[in-house]
Amino acid sequence: MSSEEAMMAAIRDIGDPDELANLQDSVVLKLEKPLSTGHTPPEVALDSSGLLLTANREVFMKLQDFFAKQSISVAVFAGCPELGSTPTFLAASRKALRGRTKRLIIVHNRQAATKTASCCFQFYHHISTFQQCFL
Repeated sequence: MSSEEAMMAAIRDIGDPDELANLQDSVVLKLEKPLSTGHTPPEVALDSSGLLLTANREVFMKLQDFFAKQSISVAVFAGCPELGSTPTFLAASRKALRGRTKRLIIVHNRQAATKTASCCFQFYHHISTFQQCFL
């Protein structure tokens, strides 16, 4: 499987690529284990499998303690500004993804791929797969 095919398979594992490409200012997190309904704040969407959490960037920053308690295997930032655009966004990202998140997917974010990779690897040494895509 080519790296492009692997990237698209990883994206499809999270959701419909067309829907992800249309998201703005959104964070989608895939959990290692399903959450049951009623265990998420009302501002956070939980899919029917209990594995995908979706929030806008403001909610992600506001509820960083909630996200930090989850076992997140994959994080998708879709249509978000630079990770380092505000100290709060960067701090929330570091806190929520610390130590356990193995894959970070950046979908059509507004910064150069090299700058994104540099920012990610500077703070997320444990991430084994970084993918930036423009769908």
